[in-house]
Amino acid sequence: MPMAHTVLPLRALHYIKANHPRETYHAALEYFFHKFWTPPNLNLSQADVFAKVLAGFEGFSSEECEKILAGAKSQEMKDALTRSTQSALDKGAFGAPWIWVRNDKGEAEPFFGSDRFHFIYKFLGLPYQDLELLPPGEKAKL
Repeated sequence: MPMAHTVLPLRALHYIKANHPRETYHAALEYFFHKFWTPPNLNLSQADVFAKVLAGFEGFSSEECEKILAGAKSQEMKDALTRSTQSALDKGAFGAPWIWVRNDKGEAEPFFGSDRFHFIYKFLGLPYQDLELLPPGEKAKL
């Protein structure tokens, strides 16, 4: 399970969160999530692969990428990841993706699994197109 060893990208995200605007952190999180979870499912646990993925993110210069990679190795980011992991476990996390979501009302709720995004969208009050069953007798339009 080497692809499950996501320590490097998680520490890098902690560095980005601590040193960049919230919007940049969110964009980087979405970018890494996409690279990891969608085909060809890049192995971000490999330092060389992660460095290339990081360099492909439009929000960072090559100098900033070097700072992020160095920062991800720092004791500060190691400790930050340890704290956030313990916090997730304390909240009941048991696997990935475990997503802790806070809405505009300040309410927070956990979601587990990549097939739960429609529940997250509903919780956040975001517009989305839900799946629906076809009436009996209709054919799929694939």
